[in-house]
Amino acid sequence: QVPPSPGKLSQIVLPVEDLESPANFCVRLTSDDALLMKLLEDMNEKPPPAVQGWTVGRRETVAVYYEDIWYRGLAVKKTEGMFSMYLLDFGGALVNVAPNQLRPLPASLKNTPAVMYQVCLAGMGPMEGEVWGEEVGQLMGEIVNSDLQYK
Repeated sequence: QVPPSPGKLSQIVLPVEDLESPANFCVRLTSDDALLMKLLEDMNEKPPPAVQGWTVGRRETVAVYYEDIWYRGLAVKKTEGMFSMYLLDFGGALVNVAPNQLRPLPASLKNTPAVMYQVCLAGMGPMEGEVWGEEVGQLMGEIVNSDLQYK
């Protein structure tokens, strides 16, 4: 999938909460909304079955049961019996789940590309140092998520 050409910003849903800095934020194309809703409906109407003896592989894409909803996730880290997962279609901070909240992802869902794009503004950097201050991400989020009709 290719992001829209310049000038087609109306096709992008900008992040509301997950904007760390100009060097790290996520966008989702509105044209992918129907695909995302269908994917979530399919996964939650017929949850992936548990498979006896299955274990999560390193950096494996799996089904993740988090806050009563099944998502597609990437296993990033295992610590003290809990898995840190990145939710492929929603981005955001890693979520921690127990092994019994993970299942193998059906093959049909492995072939569907993620609908969240992790992006950055190229050619920009902080005025001082090499790390953007936390307030920069917060301010950028307020700007890009502001109401265009507000006067």
